[in-house]
Amino acid sequence: MPTFFTRRYGRPGEQVSTVEKIIGAVILLTLASLGVTVGWALTVRSEGEKATGPSLVDTTPDSRPRAASYRPFDLPKLEKDGWTGPQSVESFSPETVHQKINGRDGLYLAYGMVGMTFGTYKHPADEDRYVDVYVYHLGRGLNAFGCYKAEFAEGMPPIKTGRGGYRAEQSLFYWTGDHYVQLVAGDTVTDSDAGVLGHLAEQIAGKISDDGAVLWGDAILPKANRKPDSLGYERENGFSLDFLTEVFRADYTDGDAEYTLFIHRAASPAAARGLLDKYAAYLGKHGKLISRKDSPQGQTVVGEVMEMYDVVFCKRRYLGGVNGAGSLKLAQKHGAGFRDKLKAD
Repeated sequence: MPTFFTRRYGRPGEQVSTVEKIIGAVILLTLASLGVTVGWALTVRSEGEKATGPSLVDTTPDSRPRAASYRPFDLPKLEKDGWTGPQSVESFSPETVHQKINGRDGLYLAYGMVGMTFGTYKHPADEDRYVDVYVYHLGRGLNAFGCYKAEFAEGMPPIKTGRGGYRAEQSLFYWTGDHYVQLVAGDTVTDSDAGVLGHLAEQIAGKISDDGAVLWGDAILPKANRKPDSLGYERENGFSLDFLTEVFRADYTDGDAEYTLFIHRAASPAAARGLLDKYAAYLGKHGKLISRKDSPQGQTVVGEVMEMYDVVFCKRRYLGGVNGAGSLKLAQKHGAGFRDKLKAD
């Protein structure tokens, strides 16, 4: 049976499994949050400045090199258990990648794609016993992580390859360094081929440099009561707000209630204050601005939109807080708690 991924990248298919539906829904929701498919939010929110700052370890500038600077990835040779490859190797720039992935390039471009290399590995026993490999160069580790998490499918078994990865049916997905890698298995690949695909995934990962740099948002967002695998990074349109960029977010539990914490590091305290002004204006225009008060090393705003509550603060050059809590009390409790414990540099 063709998988979601083989249909997505141009191979013919007929049916959709439960796993495919789950992952398909994840991607559609992600594209919506990135502004590729947008709802009412982006039609009413004004363009804001993009404030950036260095991470704890990753200091790579968040700018995409021109297509001419992309060096195609050197896919490894494979001769194992009858499998061979790579075949049909191609490389694509940001301007041409849509030709390979049926126009679904919005997600990768939103995460600063520098280029993509494609190749196929096959077993001669069956024309549908293949794996298509897509190696996306995202320019910096934060982008690779964010793109990987944007397509992340919950509930899939993890793999040890790279900085983070999982298996969906027989396909493998992981990120490492500044690359996001997909091994998309063909229709007749089975568990008997898992060793070969795992070996190939490791070979590819071994060609990618990764210094293990700490994701600064992971270090800052609280670990206690964080939902597993909920950490994410939105390079653009955080919470569908076009003025909010380079945002780490994670989901948390408080008894039966859930809430989301987020953090952005601006270039300066003034830039963080400017973003808080934009957030307050959004709350006042499309919901209710409940309060705005001075708080330690900055200000805190409280607001409600569509019966969901935000508590957002600026503290020196950080902008952060609670987004979309189900009650005002919950938002205030955890927004203030996060703000007060944050060590702002």
